[in-house]
Formats: sequence, C-alpha cells, structure tokens
Amino acid sequence: KKMRVEMEDFNVVVEGDCGRNRVITRTWTATDECGDSVSADQIITVVDTIPPTLILPDDITIECGEDESSSNTGLASGFDECRGVRISESDEVILGDCGNIKTILRTWTVSDNCGNTTTGVQTINVVDTTPPLLTLPDDITIECNDDESSENTGLAKAEDDCGAVSITQSDSETPG
Repeated sequence: KKMRVEMEDFNVVVEGDCGRNRVITRTWTATDECGDSVSADQIITVVDTIPPTLILPDDITIECGEDESSSNTGLASGFDECRGVRISESDEVILGDCGNIKTILRTWTVSDNCGNTTTGVQTINVVDTTPPLLTLPDDITIECNDDESSENTGLAKAEDDCGAVSITQSDSETPG
C-alpha cells in the first residue's frame, strides 16, 4: 500500500534595516493520510553585501576659464540590484606650473542603503592653449620734440582667462 504525504509551506518575513535585507522563516509541514503531521522551520537570511555599480564620466580636457563643475565635465551614475543609490563627488586639485592650469581628480562615490560603496576617479585636465588678448593703443602722429614714451603715446593692455599677463615693449625706428 502506498502512503501519500502532503507538504505545505508558510512564510513569515521580518524586514531588515536596509535595502532588501530580511529574514524569512519558512515553516514546512508534512501530513500523512492518517492526519499525522510534523513541522520544521527553514531560516532564509537575505543580505546585501554587493557594492553598487558606478558608471564614471569620461576623462576630459577643458580650456582654462571653462566651467569645471560636473554639470559641464560629466556626471557619474550608479545602480544597485537591491534598492536606490546615492552619488557624491569630491575634488583633489593638482596645480600646474603656470597660470591656472591644473589637473582635477574628481572622486565619485556611489553608496547603497546598506553601506556598500564603490568609488572611481575621473581626470579633468585644465589647459591653456589660448594666447592672451592684446589691445594696442591707437596709432598716433606726434611732433619731433614731443615725449615719445609709452606713457605719452599710449599703453597696451592684455587680459587672459588663465592668469596674470605681463606686457613688454620694444621699439624699432625707421629714419624719415
């Protein structure tokens, strides 16, 4: 004679403190044809120990004076299989040897609700490839006994988005 046993399960879920962490108590009950039964619990612990995925913006080179913010140089993104993420950024600036040229090492961090994090670094090179803007005084004609100095004939001006500009002058004469 064959004996038939029926199985059933019943789950109790206790939510964890982050992500989808939880403890599932699964109670299994087996009942035979005569009504005899036995029950036992299976404990299933669900944890989130896997760091979220970070997608970095590309390394970039920009001209001195351009917007260095992440809205201009690129935004990182991230995702996590268990729930949402938070993304933050911090900069380390390495100054160049002239003007305002520099390298910005932008560290991006993505974190999930369970404290798992992933970090990565984007490199932003700030370069100076544009010469200063030089504005000359107007050409003039003076008398032979007038003051020929720059203070009298006009001074040049210069500006540059990448730092201080020095102006020098040199004269060459053509006999008249």
